[in-house]
Amino acid sequence: MTLYPFLIGSGGFNSVVATGGTISDVTISGKLWRRHTFSSAGGNQFIISSTGSLGYVDVIMWGGGGGGGAGTGGGGGGGAYVRNSNLSINVETLNISVGGGGRYGGGNSDGGTGGLGVNISGTNYGFGGRGGSAATGGSSASGGGGGGASLILRGTTILVAAGAGAGAGGTERGNEGGGGGGSDQNGQSSYGYQGTAGAQNPSSNGGDGRAPGSGGDFSAGGGGAGGLYGGSAGTEPGYDFSPTGGGGGGTNLGPTVTNGSTGSSGGSGGSAGNSGDTLNGGSYGGGGGRSSSGQQGIVYIQYPLQPL
Repeated sequence: MTLYPFLIGSGGFNSVVATGGTISDVTISGKLWRRHTFSSAGGNQFIISSTGSLGYVDVIMWGGGGGGGAGTGGGGGGGAYVRNSNLSINVETLNISVGGGGRYGGGNSDGGTGGLGVNISGTNYGFGGRGGSAATGGSSASGGGGGGASLILRGTTILVAAGAGAGAGGTERGNEGGGGGGSDQNGQSSYGYQGTAGAQNPSSNGGDGRAPGSGGDFSAGGGGAGGLYGGSAGTEPGYDFSPTGGGGGGTNLGPTVTNGSTGSSGGSGGSAGNSGDTLNGGSYGGGGGRSSSGQQGIVYIQYPLQPL
């Protein structure tokens, strides 16, 4: 499909011209807008051939939710809502990451995989950490994987980031694991040590859950979520009969942010930030409940087709 800019008025109004994602025209406050919806988890591209008269776009997005812990593990954390209504653009191709939901933890040696991010020239950005696997032969279960962050990048420079929810801690002999942290929040401790939100970690990816200690069949921690800085993993306490803490959520970058909520040690997944928005409807960024995967994120980019 060939897309043309709108030309309106004596001076002429040129709209942005771009491709990428699923394109639809919508009415917002009585004005016609074009919306690009990126709903495939992982890497995507937004290709701009004209910046139009305004030279900016409106970005709305949610990060992925963390996976729940196995057995009587905790619930995964919710991803963040981020909006930048004035993102300056050039004639360029922007890299888009739609954060994947973290997978739930499985049995002894089956830590949940982290949610997808984007790979650019061999480097990963925004991937969730894998949940730690519990020791084989015991009665513990593994942690959930952290969600992937939703990102917009110019080259490898992150312009906007919606942090993801963290994976939850696994269980140990029926004792409940800690809930994964919501975006930009610490995990729950339970008996094990909770992961901390990604404020200082230099990696853009979530940390993997820690493997069990050598002294027993302790369950493993959930992975930290991907984000502008990946959260750290929840860890086991170092003694038997004790479940692990949930991972910490990833951080955000954007002028308007609503963090997701932390999952509970009782097994309920955290909600995504601003999950009641009509563009979300509870379908994106929520943390997975006990033994359930987190919801993936989503990215919307939109711009007016006529003067505002």
